[in-house]
Amino acid sequence: MEEKRPMDDLREKVIAATNIPNLYIDPPQSVQMKYPCIRMSRNSGFSRFANNMPYNHRTSYTVTLIDYDPDSTYFKPLVMGLPMIRFNRHYVADDLHHDDFILYY
Repeated sequence: MEEKRPMDDLREKVIAATNIPNLYIDPPQSVQMKYPCIRMSRNSGFSRFANNMPYNHRTSYTVTLIDYDPDSTYFKPLVMGLPMIRFNRHYVADDLHHDDFILYY
């Protein structure tokens, strides 16, 4: 049996918290995303050290909520439904509202 990858587990948790219909993980340019959606990608991470050796590491992910609505109904469930997530910034591109979050998992 194939072992479950952390990104698959994280995907399930984000969908369970928000009930969003469309979630994409590092979609290629050729994929036409349907909105509203969440786009996720892996970043660096955060390590804690003792005696010059890492003893704890959390990978960070950029989670971007993309919606036509500036007051998206998915915003609050995303913030309140996942541990170790924080809002980073809001911007508008191509008449779509983007809310960036940083999630440690």
